[in-house]
Amino acid sequence: MFWLFLTGCCRNPVDPILNAPYETTAPAGDSIVIPIEEMIVDSTLSIDELIIRAESNSQDVSIETTKTDLIISSDLDTDATITFTAIDKCDTEASLRFDVTFGAGTIEDGECGKTFTYTPQGQVNGVSVAGEFSDWEPIELEELDDGSYQVDLSIAKGAYAYKFIEHSSNANNWVCDPNADMYQCDEGTGWQPDCISGQVTCNSVLRVADCQTARLELTNLEHDGDSLRFSAIGLDGSVSTVQVELNGNAIDSDWSDNTLELTIDDLPTGRNLITLTPFNADNQTGQVLNIPIWNDDFELDNATMYFAFVDRFNNGDASNDNPYGANWETGDYLGGDWKGLINKLDYLESLGVDILWLTAPWDNADGIFEGDCNMTITGYHGYWPKSPTQLEPQFGDEDTLRELIESAHSRHMRVLVDWVGNHVHEDHPYAIDNPTWFTDYHLCRENDNWNQAPETCWFAPYLPTLRYYQTAPIERMVEDAIQFAKDYNIDGFRVDAVKHIPHAVHHNFQTRIEEEIEHKDVGGSFEFYTVGETFSGDRGLLASYVSDTMLDGQFEFGNYWAILSAFARNETPLYQAEADVQSSLEFYGGAAMSHFLGNHDVERFISHAAGEVGSLYGDGLCPADTWRGPATSPSYYEPYARLRLAWVYLLSIEGPALIYYGDEIGLPGYHDPDNRQMMTFDLNEDQAGTLDIVQSMGQIRHDYPELTQGDRIIWWGETDDDVLAIARHSNSGESLVIINRSWSSRTISNGLSWAGLSDGNWNDVLNGGSFNASNDSLTIELPPMTARVLIKD
Repeated sequence: MFWLFLTGCCRNPVDPILNAPYETTAPAGDSIVIPIEEMIVDSTLSIDELIIRAESNSQDVSIETTKTDLIISSDLDTDATITFTAIDKCDTEASLRFDVTFGAGTIEDGECGKTFTYTPQGQVNGVSVAGEFSDWEPIELEELDDGSYQVDLSIAKGAYAYKFIEHSSNANNWVCDPNADMYQCDEGTGWQPDCISGQVTCNSVLRVADCQTARLELTNLEHDGDSLRFSAIGLDGSVSTVQVELNGNAIDSDWSDNTLELTIDDLPTGRNLITLTPFNADNQTGQVLNIPIWNDDFELDNATMYFAFVDRFNNGDASNDNPYGANWETGDYLGGDWKGLINKLDYLESLGVDILWLTAPWDNADGIFEGDCNMTITGYHGYWPKSPTQLEPQFGDEDTLRELIESAHSRHMRVLVDWVGNHVHEDHPYAIDNPTWFTDYHLCRENDNWNQAPETCWFAPYLPTLRYYQTAPIERMVEDAIQFAKDYNIDGFRVDAVKHIPHAVHHNFQTRIEEEIEHKDVGGSFEFYTVGETFSGDRGLLASYVSDTMLDGQFEFGNYWAILSAFARNETPLYQAEADVQSSLEFYGGAAMSHFLGNHDVERFISHAAGEVGSLYGDGLCPADTWRGPATSPSYYEPYARLRLAWVYLLSIEGPALIYYGDEIGLPGYHDPDNRQMMTFDLNEDQAGTLDIVQSMGQIRHDYPELTQGDRIIWWGETDDDVLAIARHSNSGESLVIINRSWSSRTISNGLSWAGLSDGNWNDVLNGGSFNASNDSLTIELPPMTARVLIKD
């Protein structure tokens, strides 16, 4: 709104003629810069010859007048009326009044301000930005004095793909934003996050929060032993007060000058959760900020992870049992649940478990569905979600899941859950309400689509695959997972079907985790572990999803097959397995890769060791056109002896070692679903002896860090197919792991210093007893099919 007034004594009372300025809004703290010549429509005099005055009716708004510009500023959200006056040589003055607005008034309801800034990578005639917020119509940016370009926009809450456009005389180059941290890649583009002008790139993704909601930003986080220090500020001037809680209990804090600074001493040992809840002036709850902290001596390199396949582990609550009548027992629900896991946490603790991996907890499709080989199957495994938030009632309710997580935390166990991000069940609301979020139907098992079209093929006719070449499904699926992680205080995700999900999804997932859970950008130390499943021995493929901005690690299938071949099947020398392991550790460069003897997608180790699986890579469900199973436990010792040696070897490798439920006792199983038989705790002698070895190694792994630290050196075995000894030395100490795969007693002698080892007493912490090394030599006696774990005094 503006008004014009004229006074004077000259014959030309309409000189000068004024016009209202175009730009009259700005965020609080910024300035509105108005060229004076923009408001002078007509004058017989130049600007330099006019007398200019400007006044504000508000003391919260300041005005500065230069020879060329009127500069209006305010640090507050406020409105004001400006009176602008120009006086000519006849003392004729013209006055103009117009309104200015700072802060929230510059943005329409439901929208938030966003400044786009871009520095061209070459000579340009101009720069534009275009995205889903503009229906991909270009919006021109203004050139600044430093050569960069900028525009301020107001945008509604949501996630939007966008790009900048460099305009030149011979091209319009679309390029992603080098300062953005999330992406969406169009189909066929591949993973192209490098924002290089003139090249094909992915789109950047902008996430606009609800700026009308009270929000906080963590600005510093320091964790040192049992002391925690942090600070936070309010965003958009919307925060009036903040409530701080430690593990659900309110603690005193001082919110002043839009800032919170707090030190917490004597932090309890274990997992802690600090929650900051902001409130606005109307006492409305804003966006809660979670700060999880683990305060213990956990090390991922010597961690032991247990995959508790919920429905198959232990039935603790028969009231939620509801089998559907599949035509083979292991294709149906068998009754395992979260209560059953709670009842067995002491058992897991005896194994040295410090990472508990649970099958996906979300509600799965009801009823029976067609599987391979005319088998009918159900969603007992958790990989057919039909809800983004509701839990599987056959596993228990929300209170039981929370009890399980809290009870695991009290034993210093991290909790991971399966994240099913590739697909949903056809009954899922996303599939029903948003069909464009999903790819066209084509099965993975046809035309080698597992490898030729991994990101678009369907696992089954009733499992539509997410079409992640658009922003909406990426934002929704990642947001659901992040919110679940916060709501249930979990410590990581096992990511299912990694290669079937575009890289951009994994990147955005990790970005959100770092920003909202780990808080790495301000000094956070919380490790939220993401480990992926890519069923392949192609290290290059696995590594393409592992980095600081993607997954923390993957399950190392190549090493699995190498260990299986050497230990279970006796097909290759032991040193070949070690060579593969060393090559893997070097290749992945310290990534948190997980090593394992089996999982829910491969035949059980003990069935391989019993000679009941024809191929190293498995025989399939119905190799002779009929279902194969159920497998039974071997009735003789050798398979268990091989399993025990494999466990000693595996649990001496750095990185989170996986125990697939039942492998610690030698549970049998052929192809899925037979490899998912119900766990038993009623053990025969061979099973009990195998469990003793795994329990001992689980504790040794934690008690002796020298077992998993330092270079791995083959101390014995390069010319011996059946005996392998691995030497390690570090600041923690010295260790030797020695394995005799033969059925003959063996005695080996070797020097020490060449491998970084030393004379003295070496204790066998697995079997008891000790060996003395002197004159740079150590002699070890090895009974048939045994292993020793030696630790230097």
